[in-house]
Amino acid sequence: MVLWVNGCASLEPVLIVAAVRHRGGAAALLAGVAALLGCSSADSNDAGTPLAVPTAFQVHGKLSLTPHGPAAITSPPTEQDFLLYVDPGASTVVSFAAGNAWGTVATMKGTSFDVTAGFNVGLLGSCVGSDVWYSSFHFAVDAAAGTVTGTGRGSVDLYVGDEGFSYDAALTFTGTRDSAGPALDLPSAMDPFHPSDLRATRPLPSTATAQLVAAGDTITLEPIQLAGGPVLGWSLPDTALPRYGTAYDLLINPWQDLAGNAGAPLGQVMTRPAPRLVAREDFEDPAGASGDGLIVDGTVLPPISGQRSAVLHVHSGLDSSLALDSPHVTARLQVAPGDTVVRFSARPFGSATLASPFGVHMQVGVPGGAITAAVLPASQETLSQTSSAGGYLLGDVRTIEIPLPDGATSEVIVDLSATPPSPCSLPVPGPVGYLIDDLRVE
Repeated sequence: MVLWVNGCASLEPVLIVAAVRHRGGAAALLAGVAALLGCSSADSNDAGTPLAVPTAFQVHGKLSLTPHGPAAITSPPTEQDFLLYVDPGASTVVSFAAGNAWGTVATMKGTSFDVTAGFNVGLLGSCVGSDVWYSSFHFAVDAAAGTVTGTGRGSVDLYVGDEGFSYDAALTFTGTRDSAGPALDLPSAMDPFHPSDLRATRPLPSTATAQLVAAGDTITLEPIQLAGGPVLGWSLPDTALPRYGTAYDLLINPWQDLAGNAGAPLGQVMTRPAPRLVAREDFEDPAGASGDGLIVDGTVLPPISGQRSAVLHVHSGLDSSLALDSPHVTARLQVAPGDTVVRFSARPFGSATLASPFGVHMQVGVPGGAITAAVLPASQETLSQTSSAGGYLLGDVRTIEIPLPDGATSEVIVDLSATPPSPCSLPVPGPVGYLIDDLRVE
């Protein structure tokens, strides 16, 4: 029992003493006892060929989870697949799974590696925080065969909504050398205000940088990484707006994973076309609207002014009575000399007397330049007036102002958005929607 708690790597020096008195020899007894205790026979430090250079392994693991008390999850995961990066020179190991990477130091003896400081490995399809924490993690490699075998013991909290359930975890795994370099799945038409993160399929060195470059426009991307660890990808800074209808070259340096495998050829990032340029947007002509957004009349919701208003609302499934789905309202507006702000009318609506503005963002940007944003209520909106159309509750109409960003001399893009709550986050009661009208620059 003491030998198991101390880990498989500690079996060797004790078992060899016992094995010399055994007719089968030291190696046979060592392998038999190691197998009985669930250790890989490859834990012997004289088996296989040691690694000489950083190497990546594609790992497939069998995962056994034992709940602490009653378990609400009827079918917990039984497998754990991940990439394992081993650097024998630095005595470090890095796991990559579920879009995240974790690294730590390992004790190396020949072909065997023993991680005693703890090691995280992500679970595919799980919420943040559902990665497995292995307090004991051991493996052995054979550089000549390009294989790895190992075991791990630890714990994991699996989440259903905001409630977590604790499990003990036991892992056995095998793997083969991975020589594929990183790649990026580039969007066909990126929305400058809502760009998707550019996630790499393999972790990159912590020094990796990326830029989007077009004629006269260079945007330095922000790395996605944990505490100075490997770079997992990049996001666009929220202070700079790419140009619409533009093909950007993507430059990454160095473009290789932690094992030195070169990345796939990089393409261009194309942004979506710009909305039609107008002096004012009152949504009275749905066919000629300058941008995105569902436009409704009084049969759906009472317009703020005129015959129609735009709707900003995301149908999250938390409120089945609000089937309106219009997560973006956009417009491209002319700027005249002396203008200082974008103004528009907004009226909150919902099905509960209190509605949360969580996930609502109202921004103005200069294509190829700066971005400014409205300051929305941090607390919930109060809805008290009943609409005869649909029975929705309405709040008071108010005017929202957003200062023009630096460089707004001829035009700006107005982007109003509502984002649904994450399935892994706390439920948001009464998501709020907004009627939008009279977008103008003054």
